[in-house]
Amino acid sequence: MKLVTGSVRKCRASRLVAVVIIVILGSCTAQESITLNADGSGSLSLVLELDPALVQYIIDVGEASGKFDSADQAVIFDPTEIRKELLARPGIVIDKLNVPKKGRLELALRFRDIKKIFTADKALAQAQVVRYVTGSTNTLTFHLDTHNSKQVFGLFPLLGSQEFKTLLPREGENKEDYFDVLNFALDGGATLVKNTLIRLSVHVNGTIVSQKGGEQKGNAVYFPLPLERVLFPEPPLEFSLHFK
Repeated sequence: MKLVTGSVRKCRASRLVAVVIIVILGSCTAQESITLNADGSGSLSLVLELDPALVQYIIDVGEASGKFDSADQAVIFDPTEIRKELLARPGIVIDKLNVPKKGRLELALRFRDIKKIFTADKALAQAQVVRYVTGSTNTLTFHLDTHNSKQVFGLFPLLGSQEFKTLLPREGENKEDYFDVLNFALDGGATLVKNTLIRLSVHVNGTIVSQKGGEQKGNAVYFPLPLERVLFPEPPLEFSLHFK
C-alpha cells in the first residue's frame, strides 16, 4: 500500500465513505430510517457495515499514526465515544448501540427535538445544513454549499475521525485534482465516487403537503444525494419537505 503525494491517502482512499443519511459504496452499506413527528420529535435506526477494504484502510492509517498498537486492538466504531457524543446532544435517548464486529454499527435512538440536535453545536447552527421550522405547516430543509459542506461531516461521530478526514478533498482542492488523486491511488477510483449515491429517507407522522428534490411514496420522501455533489456542492444542493 503506497502513500499518495505527501498525504496519508492510501490506495484504499478511493473507498470514500461519507455517510450523511444512507451511503452505498461498493459493498459498504448503510440503512437508516428516520421518523419525524410534527413537534420535531422522532426516532432513527441505523445499520452500517463497511467494506473489508475500508476496514483495513482505517486500521492501516491508525497503526501508522500510532492510534492503534496493532490490528487486533484496532477499534473502528467505539461504542463509548459514540454514546458520549450522541448523548451530548440534547433530548437523545439511545435504545440500541451495538458493534458486533469491526466495521459494523447498529444504532437505534429517539430524539425529543430535531431542531436542538442541529443547533446545540455552534458550528452546525451557523452552517444551517439542516433546519426544522414548526408552524401550521412544518418544514424540514437540507442546504449544502461550498461554505458549509465541511460541517456536514460533523453530524455523525464516525466522520470526525482523522482516518476519514484523510479521504475527503483537501482545502481548496478542485474536483479534477481530487479525482486524479483517486485514480492514481486506484484505477477507477473517480468512477466509484461518481457512481455513489447517498439516499436520505424521511418518514413523517402526518400529511405531506409538498416536497422539493425527492421522490414521495406515501408519507415518506426519498432524497437522492450523489456523493460527488456532496463533496463539491456547486451549485448548492437543496431539498425540502413540508408536512402537517
